[in-house]
Amino acid sequence: MFTAQEDKKITITSKGRLLLVILLTATAIIILILSSTMWYLRKRVLGCIGLADEQKESQSKLRTTMASIENTNVPQVFSFTDIVVATNNFSNENKLGEGGYGPVYKVFEELLGDGNVRPNQVTMPNEVTVLGVLSACSHSGSMDKGFYYFEAMIRCYGLTPRLEHCGCMVDLLGRANLLVEAVKFMKSLPIRSDVVMWQSLLLHVGVMGM
Repeated sequence: MFTAQEDKKITITSKGRLLLVILLTATAIIILILSSTMWYLRKRVLGCIGLADEQKESQSKLRTTMASIENTNVPQVFSFTDIVVATNNFSNENKLGEGGYGPVYKVFEELLGDGNVRPNQVTMPNEVTVLGVLSACSHSGSMDKGFYYFEAMIRCYGLTPRLEHCGCMVDLLGRANLLVEAVKFMKSLPIRSDVVMWQSLLLHVGVMGM
């Protein structure tokens, strides 16, 4: 049997061991938490660095692609002197017509050489350019030229006719008193005819006394 003093020593020793176990366990848990936190933060940092590198690489590829596209599709720019020469100093002989967008000259034929447009051509008009040409053809009554450029904007220039372009063609047919053809043209359009087209057609009907 243990004496009271020995029992006291055993109790103190047991408490010390228990405290030591608690301290060691708490220390291990803290170390584990710190290690996990550091691993997570390191993973996040590396992930952000990798994402930044991927973004830089993607941006670099995008810039390279855009540069190659721009280099292969750079529009040809003409100076005022070039246009003066092409139109023979804006001679009336080179005037295609004059519409709501002002005088339009036969710059297409002159600047493009033989006047035959090609799909891979560097000098390509946009929707506004073709609209000005169609308006001039309409006001000058150039039926053949008007339909030529209307078809060319689709076939050769790769442009989609808008309501304004179609309206010029309706006006062109109306001015030529081809009202039935104008109605057929409007019905054949993939887009719905707007009020302006019908107003233009009705205006020509009134002019013709129908």
